[in-house]
Amino acid sequence: MKKILALSASVLFTLLAGTAAANEEHHPADAKPVVTSMSEPAKQSAQLDTQMQQMNQMMKKMQDMHGKMMSAKTTKECQNLMGEHMKMMQDGMAMMQNMGGKSTSMMNGNGAADMPMTK
Repeated sequence: MKKILALSASVLFTLLAGTAAANEEHHPADAKPVVTSMSEPAKQSAQLDTQMQQMNQMMKKMQDMHGKMMSAKTTKECQNLMGEHMKMMQDGMAMMQNMGGKSTSMMNGNGAADMPMTK
């Protein structure tokens, strides 16, 4: 039993030593590590954070506008708020178009013309 245990241990150590030597061949100790630039992902992350902040601000403005419109008492006040609301909606759509590009049909002006007809 002791012979089998000793033999197994020696085989295990031999395999481990061979693995370490193979690793040193591919990764010598004096080799300089390759430095990869994290600037591009960091830039994308910062851009996404900025876009999310802009979207959150736009949503807050739209919620406030909705509250104002619901509390309007006169027709004149409601019409003035509708003009502001339309301007805000156009600004929001322009912001979304700049964020997502022109990849979706609803944002590039084609609207429902690009949608397939299904029954």
